[in-house]
Amino acid sequence: MNTKAITAGSITQTSGTGTTTFDGAINTNNSTGVNLTGNNFTFNQAVTGTNNGAVTINSIGNVNTKAITAGSITQTSGTGTTIFDGAINTNNTTGINLAGNNFTFNQAVTTTNNGGVSINNSGNLIINSAADFNLDGAFTQSGTGAVSLAGDIITSNDNITFSSLLTLTGTVLLNPGIGNLSFSTLNAGGQSLTLKAGE
Repeated sequence: MNTKAITAGSITQTSGTGTTTFDGAINTNNSTGVNLTGNNFTFNQAVTGTNNGAVTINSIGNVNTKAITAGSITQTSGTGTTIFDGAINTNNTTGINLAGNNFTFNQAVTTTNNGGVSINNSGNLIINSAADFNLDGAFTQSGTGAVSLAGDIITSNDNITFSSLLTLTGTVLLNPGIGNLSFSTLNAGGQSLTLKAGE
């Protein structure tokens, strides 16, 4: 299924085995926002959810997005790869909660209003150099998949936690303020790492 631009109170898809492609900008204006269940989803333009509109994706395949501005972003499942290819902004306490296989962030991630980021990845989590995380909440990585990190992660005095193998692929700053910073296994890979925990 292919769509053009959509402006609506909310957008819901309850099932699907193919690929749903949004070729135009998406704008919603109630708290339900965008709620999609299906196989593959591709967003070729920005998604904007006003009035704390949520973006919720229940996928069994791949997800590709451009910029997203929403109250929260949730992915409950996924066996493929989710690529965030635009800036991500959320503005409620739910923040960003992702569960699935592979995740890639290519642009900056910003949360406000105490929103944090929680990622449970069974495959690879890749945070590229342009994908700095500036969070008004904690950053938590769980799951069994490895992490490749080149972007900075800064929180507003909230914890930063990595549970899987963390490999640096660029120069990285990790700053949880007075929050805690914890790793399972760290491979610096010859890169520079700056830690500012407890400040």
